[in-house]
This record gives sequence, C-alpha cells and structure tokens, in this order.
Amino acid sequence: MLQQKIAIKAITEVQLYPNLNASLAMGELQFLGWAVDKDNKMMVSLLKRFFDHTKESGEMDSLWQEEYGVSLLEYSELLGAME
Repeated sequence: MLQQKIAIKAITEVQLYPNLNASLAMGELQFLGWAVDKDNKMMVSLLKRFFDHTKESGEMDSLWQEEYGVSLLEYSELLGAME
C-alpha cells in the first residue's frame, strides 16, 4: 500500500513538473552522517536539540508528508531504515 502511494505521488509530480524525472534506486540504502568536532560542545548540543525537537514534535514527519505524500516514518519503514 505504501509503495503504491509513493509511486502515485511520483507520477503526479512528474506530470506537474515537465523537467522532473522519476527514477528507481540504483543501489543499496546508504546512511549519511554529519561530522562534528567532538570538542565543539555548542554544535553538538544544538544538533541534539534539533533532532530531539523534530522527532518529538512530529515536525519532520509533517514536512515529509507535505513534500512527498508520506511521513518520514512511513518512508523509513518502507526502506527498512528504522527500528
């Protein structure tokens, strides 16, 4: 069901924007990270607060829902990226 929602959203977006291309993933899921100097306590604290806030508030899920038609949680579950 979720895969169908993503496919329908992709088709809709491609139709709305003629210069947009839809493609299938070409490789395995890769995880990204941010390198932060461990001694930069202020940056570490700000990033932790940012991720805690967006997780607790549901803000990131809302942004993903608005932009992609599925929540970040749904998308992550589809990819098997969340526990």
